[in-house]
Amino acid sequence: MITARTEQADFDFLVPTRKELMRPEEVSASLDRSKDFVYDLVIEGKLESHRQGSKERTFLRVTRRSVVLYHLETASYEPADFARRLADLAKTLSPAMRRQLAQQLLES
Repeated sequence: MITARTEQADFDFLVPTRKELMRPEEVSASLDRSKDFVYDLVIEGKLESHRQGSKERTFLRVTRRSVVLYHLETASYEPADFARRLADLAKTLSPAMRRQLAQQLLES
Protein backbone atom coordinates (compact mmCIF):
# COMPACT_ATOMS: atom_id res chain seq x y z
CA MET A 1 0.00 0.00 0.00
CA ILE A 2 1.41 3.37 -1.00
CA THR A 3 1.60 5.94 1.79
CA ALA A 4 2.40 9.62 1.96
CA ARG A 5 5.94 8.72 3.03
CA THR A 6 6.62 7.11 -0.34
CA GLU A 7 8.73 9.41 -2.46
CA GLN A 8 9.02 9.67 -6.20
CA ALA A 9 12.76 9.00 -5.88
CA ASP A 10 11.92 5.52 -4.55
CA PHE A 11 10.72 4.63 -8.05
CA ASP A 12 13.50 6.27 -10.08
CA PHE A 13 15.12 2.91 -10.74
CA LEU A 14 12.14 1.94 -12.90
CA VAL A 15 12.95 4.67 -15.43
CA PRO A 16 16.58 4.10 -16.46
CA THR A 17 16.99 7.28 -18.50
CA ARG A 18 17.84 10.60 -16.85
CA LYS A 19 16.40 12.58 -19.79
CA GLU A 20 13.61 14.89 -18.65
CA LEU A 21 11.63 14.37 -21.86
CA MET A 22 11.21 10.84 -23.16
CA ARG A 23 10.12 9.43 -26.51
CA PRO A 24 6.96 7.28 -26.50
CA GLU A 25 9.12 4.21 -27.28
CA GLU A 26 11.18 4.83 -24.15
CA VAL A 27 8.06 5.25 -22.03
CA SER A 28 6.62 2.09 -23.55
CA ALA A 29 9.76 0.14 -22.59
CA SER A 30 9.74 1.54 -19.05
CA LEU A 31 6.08 0.60 -18.54
CA ASP A 32 6.43 -2.68 -20.45
CA ARG A 33 3.34 -1.71 -22.41
CA SER A 34 2.59 -0.79 -26.03
CA LYS A 35 3.06 2.64 -27.57
CA ASP A 36 -0.72 2.80 -28.01
CA PHE A 37 -1.09 2.37 -24.24
CA VAL A 38 1.32 5.29 -23.73
CA TYR A 39 -0.68 7.48 -26.13
CA ASP A 40 -3.88 6.53 -24.28
CA LEU A 41 -2.30 7.60 -20.96
CA VAL A 42 -1.36 10.94 -22.54
CA ILE A 43 -4.90 11.44 -23.86
CA GLU A 44 -6.34 10.54 -20.42
CA GLY A 45 -4.04 13.11 -18.80
CA LYS A 46 -2.15 10.50 -16.77
CA LEU A 47 1.16 11.38 -18.43
CA GLU A 48 2.42 14.92 -19.03
CA SER A 49 3.43 15.48 -22.63
CA HIS A 50 4.74 18.07 -25.05
CA ARG A 51 4.41 18.30 -28.81
CA GLN A 52 7.61 19.42 -30.43
CA GLY A 53 8.67 20.01 -33.99
CA SER A 54 7.20 21.90 -36.91
CA LYS A 55 3.86 21.99 -38.71
CA GLU A 56 5.05 19.31 -41.12
CA ARG A 57 6.30 16.95 -38.43
CA THR A 58 5.58 16.90 -34.73
CA PHE A 59 7.07 14.72 -32.05
CA LEU A 60 5.48 13.71 -28.77
CA ARG A 61 7.65 13.81 -25.67
CA VAL A 62 6.56 12.65 -22.21
CA THR A 63 8.01 14.03 -19.00
CA ARG A 64 10.13 11.57 -17.05
CA ARG A 65 8.60 12.74 -13.79
CA SER A 66 5.11 11.76 -14.94
CA VAL A 67 6.37 8.28 -15.89
CA VAL A 68 7.94 7.86 -12.43
CA LEU A 69 4.72 9.17 -10.87
CA TYR A 70 2.68 6.67 -12.89
CA HIS A 71 4.86 3.87 -11.52
CA LEU A 72 4.35 5.23 -8.01
CA GLU A 73 0.56 5.48 -8.41
CA THR A 74 0.19 1.96 -9.82
CA ALA A 75 2.55 0.18 -7.41
CA SER A 76 1.10 -2.42 -5.09
CA TYR A 77 3.99 -2.19 -2.63
CA GLU A 78 5.95 0.23 -0.51
CA PRO A 79 9.64 0.66 -1.36
CA ALA A 80 10.38 0.26 2.35
CA ASP A 81 8.96 -3.27 2.13
CA PHE A 82 12.02 -4.28 0.13
CA ALA A 83 14.37 -2.94 2.80
CA ARG A 84 12.45 -4.77 5.53
CA ARG A 85 12.53 -8.04 3.60
CA LEU A 86 16.23 -7.64 2.88
CA ALA A 87 16.87 -7.01 6.58
CA ASP A 88 14.90 -10.15 7.47
CA LEU A 89 17.00 -12.11 5.00
CA ALA A 90 20.23 -10.65 6.41
CA LYS A 91 19.26 -11.96 9.85
CA THR A 92 19.63 -15.49 8.49
CA LEU A 93 23.24 -14.91 7.33
CA SER A 94 26.29 -15.77 9.33
CA PRO A 95 27.98 -12.89 11.21
CA ALA A 96 30.83 -12.91 8.68
CA MET A 97 28.43 -12.65 5.74
CA ARG A 98 26.48 -9.84 7.48
CA ARG A 99 29.72 -7.89 7.94
CA GLN A 100 30.60 -8.42 4.28
CA LEU A 101 27.13 -7.29 3.20
CA ALA A 102 27.33 -4.21 5.44
CA GLN A 103 30.72 -3.30 4.00
CA GLN A 104 29.45 -3.64 0.42
CA LEU A 105 26.42 -1.51 1.21
CA LEU A 106 28.62 1.20 2.71
CA GLU A 107 30.83 1.22 -0.37
CA SER A 108 27.92 1.58 -2.81
